[in-house]
Amino acid sequence: MNSFYLLDAEGIFQTEQEVENHAFQEEDTQPGDLKYRDVNGDGVIDGDDRIITGSSVPDWTYSFTLGANFKGFDIEAFFQGVEGIDTYPTRNLAYPVDNGAGITQEQLDYWTPENTDAAYPRIGLPFRGTRANYQLSTFWLQDASFLRLKNLQIGYTLPASMIDKLNMRNLRVYLNGQNLFTLTDFTLFDPEKNITQTNLYGYPTVAIYSVGLNIEF
Repeated sequence: MNSFYLLDAEGIFQTEQEVENHAFQEEDTQPGDLKYRDVNGDGVIDGDDRIITGSSVPDWTYSFTLGANFKGFDIEAFFQGVEGIDTYPTRNLAYPVDNGAGITQEQLDYWTPENTDAAYPRIGLPFRGTRANYQLSTFWLQDASFLRLKNLQIGYTLPASMIDKLNMRNLRVYLNGQNLFTLTDFTLFDPEKNITQTNLYGYPTVAIYSVGLNIEF
């Protein structure tokens, strides 16, 4: 449950000889295409070669707070994250040139005869021509684990000698920031999203900066 049922991508074909020696995938398979593992050993890549892998449920969900005070200054940072969770993004941004969209900076590293160590298979229109490269497979499955600084607040409380002159009990000024940075391998989009939503159309979490003043009379 909550896992993915995918072909197991084991690399990119580099030569015609490699294609010929591998289990049959499609008639138009050629160098630059994804190579799928023949799990059941019948010499044909089809639905029977899919494996159960990944999970849309995290192994860990966690949060922690760090804080300190020194001579009237205070700082508090709240972090939260998830670990051991996967997502399967599709369509725009996930697939290059899908639905009339462009290519991300990362996807520019696609296979050509001059770029055989590429991160992505040869370029082509998803579901047309190079359809084999866009089958549901482990190649497109992504780790969506992340650690995010959800809130950071830095404040300063005026000393009692100054507050007394202002006829106040307390005066504190502070700077606050939300969603300031995220550590993640999932670079396509905001990892803090509906993990089972395959498209990337949701609005990402924004960073918010504010300044405040606490006064007690």
